Amino acid sequence: AQAFGVKYTIPASSLNAGDKARIQGQVKAIAQNGTDTFTVTVKIGSTTIWTSSSTDIAANDRCVFDLWVGATAAAGAAVDCRYGGIGGWSTSGAGPTVGGGAGNLATNGALDVTVSITYGSSNSGNQSALEFFSVEVT
Repeated sequence: AQAFGVKYTIPASSLNAGDKARIQGQVKAIAQNGTDTFTVTVKIGSTTIWTSSSTDIAANDRCVFDLWVGATAAAGAAVDCRYGGIGGWSTSGAGPTVGGGAGNLATNGALDVTVSITYGSSNSGNQSALEFFSVEVT
């Protein structure tokens, strides 16, 4: 996976019981080689909170996602958090993927929110850009 150069850091102790983070973004496929597939992944720290379908896209297709994360307890080294959301590629026939789950996040430390892309093969013809990325903590 190739991480985009932009990330958002949720400050330490920002997520307490009842707090949530909304994560939105858009990845554009600038160019692709043949029938290579593209897969977008969103993580908080090392925890994957959403992954797109692995899709054979075309140039100018976009992957759009709208996700959330909620903490269930005061900030700590291993706080149970819930996460979920939806996203998908603009490619016809590539339906959206819905993700959700639970896991422990170290909310007493800073947490990096990152977006990465995985290409079906290594080829210089595969290019993409993170066009939009927003994280709101409330």
